[in-house]
Parts: sequence; C-alpha cells; structure tokens
Amino acid sequence: MFIDGRQIPSGSDLDTEVCIIGGGPAGIAIARELLGASRSVILIESGGWRPNRLTQSLNAAELAPDSRHPPPEMYRERRFGGSSTIWGGRCVPLTRSDFEPRSHVANSGWPISYGDVVPYYLRALTYCEAGEFAFDPICLDAPEALIDGLDNEAIMVGLERFSPPTDFGRRFKSDLIGSPTHRILLESTCVRLSSDASGRAVDAVECATIAGNHFRIRAKYVVVAAGGLESVRLLAASNLANSSGTLGRYYMSHLEGTLGLLQVAPGRQVAWNFARTRDGIYAKHHLRLSDEIQQRHRLRNMIFRLHHANPMDPQHGDPVLSLMYIAKRFILPEYRRKISTVELESLDRLPKGRALTARHVANVAKNPWPLIKFLSSWVYKRHACYRRIPYVALYSKAGSYPLDYNAEQTPSYESRLSLTHEKDRFGVPRLYIDWRVCPEDIASIAASYRQMHSILADTGVAAVVYDENLLDESVKQTIPVGGHHIGTARMSDDPKHGVVNPQCRTHDLENLYLAGSAVFPTSGSANPTLTIVALAIRIADHLKTVLRSST
Repeated sequence: MFIDGRQIPSGSDLDTEVCIIGGGPAGIAIARELLGASRSVILIESGGWRPNRLTQSLNAAELAPDSRHPPPEMYRERRFGGSSTIWGGRCVPLTRSDFEPRSHVANSGWPISYGDVVPYYLRALTYCEAGEFAFDPICLDAPEALIDGLDNEAIMVGLERFSPPTDFGRRFKSDLIGSPTHRILLESTCVRLSSDASGRAVDAVECATIAGNHFRIRAKYVVVAAGGLESVRLLAASNLANSSGTLGRYYMSHLEGTLGLLQVAPGRQVAWNFARTRDGIYAKHHLRLSDEIQQRHRLRNMIFRLHHANPMDPQHGDPVLSLMYIAKRFILPEYRRKISTVELESLDRLPKGRALTARHVANVAKNPWPLIKFLSSWVYKRHACYRRIPYVALYSKAGSYPLDYNAEQTPSYESRLSLTHEKDRFGVPRLYIDWRVCPEDIASIAASYRQMHSILADTGVAAVVYDENLLDESVKQTIPVGGHHIGTARMSDDPKHGVVNPQCRTHDLENLYLAGSAVFPTSGSANPTLTIVALAIRIADHLKTVLRSST
C-alpha cells in the first residue's frame, strides 16, 4: 500500500513492527526481503514518484572553505527509488583485502570478513539485475584479455558488471503495492528520532510533510537507510548513536580522475569496448595492482580503466566527442560530472565560450559519417533496450587510451560531517561537510601509476605514458567525482570505535539499525551500490531472526 503522507491527519500515531527510513536501494531491498516475514512494515520516503524542487532543496548543505567536494545535492534524490533513479549501474564487489586490517592504511579492517558478505553479494546481484557473482574475464561470452599477451601476476585484470541500470522504485513497486503488511509513506520526511526513558531504544519516528502536517510512527525496530549524509544528519539532529564520538567522522569518497595514457604496442589487440558475459550482462575490463604489490609498496586499493580523449578539447577532431561535449547536459549526472571534471585540465589553453562551441560544431560538420554510424548503433543500444549500454567507449586507431583511475581514500578522523546553525523548512539543522584527503592518498595514486608503468614496461605489450615532472602535481588536483558518501557511521566490534556493530545495529540503541555505505569502515575502490544492497539484505535476514524470536 502506498500512502501520501500529506493526507495523514496531523498528530496521528502509526504503529508497526519495522520502520524503514529511506526509499532508495537499501530501504527497498530490506522492505522486499521482509515480505511475509513481518506482520507490519512502514517505509518512509521523503519524496514522491518524481523529483520535486521543494523536497530536493532539503539536501542543501554547507561546504568547508576551499573544499573540492562536489555540490552536496548533486547525487541525492528524494523520490521513491532514491539514487537508483540516476545511477550508472556499475556493480563491483569489494576485494578480500578491503575487509582486512592493513598496517599501511590507518583505521582499516572490518569486523566482518569478505566471506561473510559473499552470500549476500549473490543475492544483491539479483536485485541489481547484474547476473552471476563472476568478475573475471573468463566469464565473458567470448573471453578475451584486456591486452593481447598481457600475463603478469603483479597486474590483476577484472571486470565490472553493469545493471540495466535498475531503478529500484520502478522494479519493485508492484511487489510492495501488493503486500497487505507493507505501507509505503511518500512525501513524508523523517525529522527526528526520539528515545524512550531508558535512552536505549528509539521510541518514536517523527515525520513532517510540506503540507504542514506532522505525525509519529512507533516501531519495534527502526532502520535508517537515508544515505551516507542524511542518515548522519538525522542521528546527529536527534542527538542519538554517538557515544563513541565517531558519528560523522571518517568521511570518505572515491578519488577519481583521468591521468596519463595507456599506449598499446603495435599489433596488440585491446578490449576497449563493452563485452557481454555468458549470462548477457554488459561488462568492462579494468586493471589493478595485485594485493602483494599494494602491500609491498604501501598502496591503497585503486583500479585503472581505459577512457577516451577529453571531450572538451576540440583538437581531438572526433565528431562523437564533440557532440558529447555539446550535449553533456543530457547525460546521466554521474557521467556529466565526470566530463565536467576532466574539462578542468584544458581550461587555460582552450578558446572560451562561443569560440569553443564553434570548434566542436566544426568537428561534427567536417566529419559527420563516423558520428552517423555511431549514433545508429548507440541510440538503439542506449534508448531502445531495457539493458542499456552503460556509456560511450571509443576505439583509438593509435592504440592510445587515457587512463581513468578510481582510488580508495583513507578513513581519517578529521574528515567529517557536522551540523550548522542554519535549519531547513522542517527545523532540522543542515549539514556542514569538511571532506579531507590525506597526503598518503595522493602519494599512493602517483606511486600506483609509477608501479603500473614499471610493470607494464617489462611486458612489452603496452606502456603507461605520463609526464613524470607533472605527475605529483596532477594527482593533487583529484576530487571525489562520484556521489559516494562512505564511512560516516562506521561498523566496529568495539562501541568506543564506531557507530554500529557487525549486524549494523547501533551500539547505543537496541532497536536502531543503519543501512548504507555510511557503515563501511573502508571504501575500497569499488562503487558502493552492490555492497550497500548486500549489507541491506544481511540486515533483513538478521531482522527476520529477531522477529521470529520475539513472537
């Protein structure tokens, strides 16, 4: 059942066994897993079916001075389906080493193991419609190496699988509508959690709507699944779950950029395009240094992907890239942000305004046939199919591919979220975001390039090309391109060192759970959605056990 919260009489009390706050991938996965397992579930979503500017404005936050953090409202969607309504679909699990303590990465190590999460990855892939738990090129329909002849144990070649991408709201709406035990409250914003007299349990979930009405939900168990920023904001505004002082601390995002080139040796084939797995999923290769090399050289986890030339620079002469630059406003936010970030490399040496646009229009006009050929295939694969090709990948006649990197960030106590004195329309304090990068993170990215350069040079199949004199300075320009808000309510065995325990229940409150990337102790280099869904399913399984034992 779906209910518009604006129609609930002000002052009402609603009762349920489980209350889930947030209608994104984590919240929806938990709600769906509880079908038939709970007598009653209420899922609260701040937005409705479509984006609403008034509701979206609740995401506004303040950035620390000189912060290179993206606009905080960019990747957060207050509507049913949450961020899955705008994501690119990349599904990658964390590696085994991401869960382990590493002496060279401060505050590393999870209180659960890789093996603990693998069974849930299998189920999360089903939710994401991303096929099997297989991330090696051998699972491709036509197995191929990233580069013909590349065989070196110091370099790992893996795959990224891509969801269609699944909009969790659309995909699982019918399942939830038909449930007699589930109520989905749309247009309902949770503004505060209040605890009981003991201070050990949440007593009520207080909600408000833009229509001006207020109501409360009383639940045996509460799951906050509002994202890595808003979950912390709600807990901090409620003055809950922070006996350790770590709530909002250790804030991480992935460090991303495009730097240097992968130059493939003449005559060598390279897997530059998307491939299909045996189970029909779009997949793309990536490179990473082995765990042994990372450990030996004290490196953070990081992957390399083949990319295309900077779309902003008209010197590429490519009509497809020029059209991408002209039309970037129509691209998914994840990739639009990526293009805008890469553009920064060229601002000083390129013409401005209309002159720049004219150069791109000339590229399209002078050489339209490659563009026509590209569009005839792209439009069908991107817009006429449910399982869409993820993004543009272009062949290089010269065998020269810019290298994207996606790097882990060290969890630092000083990188944090806190509350400001400014409040939103519901009286909830807004967030202050003080995102910081450790010098060791920057050094690790540069060192990883140097290691990849050295190792590939010995193979003779390809070379990593960059300006050694500019490498360190170029890496310093890195920013968190993705909307990945990680580590702000970290998982720990010891209540003194984190916010939630290994079951994602808060240390301080016996009936309050957190779902999402906020609980990750480390970020790894993998996009977090698959792990978010896996841990959400794990929370749901735990709740099923708790609910059975309480009946």
